[in-house]
Amino acid sequence: MKRYIRVISLIIILTGLFVYFKNKPINYEIDYSLNDYQIHEKYNKNDKYYSFKLVKDEYVFYFAKDISYTSKRKLIKEVNEQVNEDSICLNYKTKNNSSEVVCNNKENYWVNNSESESSDPLFNYEDIKVYNKDYQYYEWNGYGFTNINNKKEYKVLKKEKYDNSLSYKFENYIIFADYDEKNEFK
Repeated sequence: MKRYIRVISLIIILTGLFVYFKNKPINYEIDYSLNDYQIHEKYNKNDKYYSFKLVKDEYVFYFAKDISYTSKRKLIKEVNEQVNEDSICLNYKTKNNSSEVVCNNKENYWVNNSESESSDPLFNYEDIKVYNKDYQYYEWNGYGFTNINNKKEYKVLKKEKYDNSLSYKFENYIIFADYDEKNEFK
C-alpha cells in the first residue's frame, strides 16, 4: 500500500513540475510566415510583452502588445491588409486579441483607427508626423517629456540626461529613474 502511495505521489509531483516548467515565462524569438508576411515574434520576460515585426516586400510593420504569456508559439493567426495606391494598412489577430490598424507607405508609418488611408499628417512636431489624435504621444527631451499633441513640456530632471533606458510603461504611467540622484534611484 505504501508503495502505491509513493508511486502516485511521484507521478503527481512530476506532473506538477512538468506543468510548471511548461507554463513558466521564458524569453524567446521565432520566425515564421503567414499570408506572404515574414513574422518575427519575440517575448520579453522581464518587461512582460510580445513584440512582432511583419515584413512583406519593402513594407515593415512593428507591433508591441501586453498579452498574457502563453507557452504557445506563432501567436498571429490572421493578417488582414488593405492595399491602397502607395500604402498598405494592416492589422493582425491572435486567438483572443487583435491589433490596431497600422499603415505604411515606405516613408511614413501611422496608426489608423478609421481603417482609411491618411496620407497627410494632422500636424508635425520637429521631425515627427502625427496622423492620429486618438493617442497621446510623448518624446524624451533630456530633462523630461514633451507631449507632442499639445507641445507641453514636463521637466523632471535638473541635469540633462539623454540616455533614458530605464523607463517602463505601467498602465497609464511612465516610470523612469531619477537621474539627478547619484548611485541609486528613486
